[in-house]
Amino acid sequence: MSAKPKGKVLKQFSELQLQKRIETVLVEVYQIVHKGVKHKDYEPKAGTQIHRCWKMGKLSERQQKAWLEFRYEFEQAMGKSGGVTSSYGEQIAETELGLKLPTAFTNDEYNRIDYLINRYLTREERSLLRDLLQDDLMSRGNLQLEFIGFVRSGYSDEEHARTAGVVHIQNLLDRLHAYYF
Repeated sequence: MSAKPKGKVLKQFSELQLQKRIETVLVEVYQIVHKGVKHKDYEPKAGTQIHRCWKMGKLSERQQKAWLEFRYEFEQAMGKSGGVTSSYGEQIAETELGLKLPTAFTNDEYNRIDYLINRYLTREERSLLRDLLQDDLMSRGNLQLEFIGFVRSGYSDEEHARTAGVVHIQNLLDRLHAYYF
């Protein structure tokens, strides 16, 4: 009778050692600090909040590539909608029967941006992307990381709000990377 309990105790002890090793590895993994990188090739437009995150070294290479890809797609997106973007002559196409019909077209970049905005992103992500894009296009300095953190996370402390703002931008850029790549 005494032999059986020893075997069971040893088995439990070896399981405990295995569990302890797993916990040690997990602690080491969680202690790895996120190290952003600053690739000059991916540098965002100066004066924007994305550039501010980049300058602080808070964006990974994936996040930088995602923003660059989104901006490229945005710049390349073309479509016609009424008299706003084209002259009257460009809006009319003649059919085989001689009927003149309004025409509209969109390119692949426009369609991908449309899908991204209207189907892929959540309402909050779409709002943040719009604010970041507006900041990039207008560079007025109205948007601040602290404001993003305050509005989206409720932090009133400036340092915590800034950190939360950076995290929201990082999460959005990770979603963009998952979409594009």
